[in-house]
Amino acid sequence: MSNVYTGASGMISFEEQLNTIGNNIANAKTNGYKRDIPSNSVFHESFLLQVNEMGEKRIGSYQNQVTTDDVSVDFQQGIIKPTANHLNIALLNSETDNGELLTFFIEVQQNGQKYLTKDGDLAIDSQGFLTTKDGSFVWNANENPIQLPIDVQPENLII
Repeated sequence: MSNVYTGASGMISFEEQLNTIGNNIANAKTNGYKRDIPSNSVFHESFLLQVNEMGEKRIGSYQNQVTTDDVSVDFQQGIIKPTANHLNIALLNSETDNGELLTFFIEVQQNGQKYLTKDGDLAIDSQGFLTTKDGSFVWNANENPIQLPIDVQPENLII
């Protein structure tokens, strides 16, 4: 019976890998998207326990259960594509003595929820606020929305 558990755990783990790969493919053309990387491990021996009001009782064991440990994000610098839009901005990661420094825009949606994003496809709304393409405000390092003078043209901005 332990072989059935081993095979089933492997299938579940590979299903999670396929879901991750499918998500990566579906978002491949999304600005600022960073791919997910699943990692798996094998537990060499697991114990089966029967738990009831009397306590726990070991009823057996099985080997080689495969599980997905974690899905991490690959933050390597992506491809930068030049555009004619002066508000398309690319954030570059920079090297420090302690490793790579990751940079993000702070995006605040209408409901006040804050997110980090790498999508630099920005716009200026009618009041001069810098926004993402879905209308969320882009905040500065002091966590205030970035507002530009209304008469400033995008091609004259230096960011």
